[in-house]
Order: sequence, then C-alpha cells, then structure tokens
Amino acid sequence: MTGLVGYNFLLDGNALNPRPVQVSGINTTTIMNAIFDHLRLSRDVTSTVSSTIPTEWDFYTILDANFNGNISGGNVDFTLTQLDSIKVKRRRTGTFDWITYSIHPVASVSDLSFVVYDNLAANDIEYEYALVPTLGGIEGDYITQQVLSKFNGVFLCDAASIYKFYAGVQFGTESLSNKTAVYEPLSNQYPIVITNGALKYYQSSLTGTIVSPSEMETRIPDSVANLTYKAQLTDFIVNKKAKIIKDWNGRLWLIMVTDNVTITPNNAISGMFSNIAFNFSQIGDGANGNDLYKAGILNLPQV
Repeated sequence: MTGLVGYNFLLDGNALNPRPVQVSGINTTTIMNAIFDHLRLSRDVTSTVSSTIPTEWDFYTILDANFNGNISGGNVDFTLTQLDSIKVKRRRTGTFDWITYSIHPVASVSDLSFVVYDNLAANDIEYEYALVPTLGGIEGDYITQQVLSKFNGVFLCDAASIYKFYAGVQFGTESLSNKTAVYEPLSNQYPIVITNGALKYYQSSLTGTIVSPSEMETRIPDSVANLTYKAQLTDFIVNKKAKIIKDWNGRLWLIMVTDNVTITPNNAISGMFSNIAFNFSQIGDGANGNDLYKAGILNLPQV
C-alpha cells in the first residue's frame, strides 16, 4: 500500500470497493430476509448520506414507504397538495382542439378513482384521451392515451344514456336545406333567385325494431323486458333534448327529434315486437365541442 501527498493507492478500507456506476432501466425492487422500517428510492445522487431518513417527497423521489401498516410507497398525499381537480378531455388524433368532457374535484384519495363513459365517439376513428391535473385553474401536464373507436350497429344517445337499434334499422331520405327566394319580374325572361341565408342542415328519419338488450343476449322473446325497454326508449326519444345518432359507417349527427313518434306493432307475432320511427333535424356538428355544449349534450363551456 502506498500513500503520496495525500492521495492513496489501495491505502484505505474502501479502496477496493467497485466504483459507483449509473444503472438505467430499473423498474422493480425486491427487499427480503430482513425487517425493514423504511425504504426510500431517489434519483438524487448528490445528496449527503445521513442517518436521518427524509420523509418529504421532492422532484427526485421515486418511492417512499414507511411500512406503517401497509406497503404503500406512492406519493398520493403529495399529489393531493398539487391539484384540486382533474379534467377529462378528448380529441381526434392528429387534430388540435380538445373537447372537455368532465371536471372531477379532488379533495381526498377516493376522488382519484372515477369512471367516464364516452358515448359520443364515432366509429372507426382514433381518439386521443387526456387526464389533465389542475391547480387554481392552471392545467398541468397532459397524461394521454390513444384509443381506436370500433362498434357495430346504430345508436341513439346523449352523454349519459345510450340505446342501440338491433334490427330493422332504416334511414329515411336525407334532405339538405337550401333556403332560397325566387322572384319573377314581369320584364325578365328568367327569375331572380336570392340566397341570403346561411342555413345548411340535414333532415331525415330513423326506423328500427324495438328489441331489449336482454332479448338479444338470450335470443328468447320476453314481453315484460320488451315493454319496459320500449317505455324507456320512447321516453328518451321525446324528452325534447338534443341527441346524437351514430352508426357503423362513421356517421355522427347532432340532432333534435321533430314531429310525432310512430310506433307500429308487428301483428304477425301478436304485436309483441314493434317498429319505432321518428323524424329528426340536424342542429350542429356532433364532433364539435362548442356545438355539443350549446345543444346541452356537454355541460362544460369549451375553451
């Protein structure tokens, strides 16, 4: 062993220890064969070694478990101090404008667990969903996930309820409004057509056989289930609120039901099954957040 002007060459007890190296890609930690009071993992490699265990979360903390009756090592308590709500947003992949679906206030750990159903997605479209933490109205980093929307059938829905037409589905003729005024001056051979209005919307109709989900699942007619489902469906159709019609072809209409609703029993099978038909008018773009808010489908202003 040799020492020279304060430097040592294999002189002290730790001289042969392996040099510290940076190891990346670690995603699991196992502790065993001992009694542990505290486990803390941190990215901070410049901190001073101390017998005092830090208990506050900081930017570098990965895990902090005190084994106080549980094996939790997360930062839920710290997270609660960094947010007061979580927004749920959605946009079509590749576009810029987000639609805000809901805002969930966060005051306790239980508030971090919630479920949001998206009834308004079109078929065969990839969407990007985001969870956005907010504190004092300021948004934090977006946590995003891309999801491909796929379904079969025709659905009538709003943000909270959804009904599927399983059989006998028919769309009526689509009529595109084109409001004009025609004047026929006596001195002209041809009329004067004036188109000052900006109105441009579709009108059509939808017909389908009323079949309850339980009947479709069991393939057994059930008069009680059918009548109950028919009452729920007709009440939903005539509730005088905006709705979405969407189908497997990717069509997505924001509509209001107009005129009377027609229910025609199938007397060939004792009237057990009925066809329901109604007319509707388009009142906006079903993919536009502002139109959905104005129609009352979404209850949050879109900014």
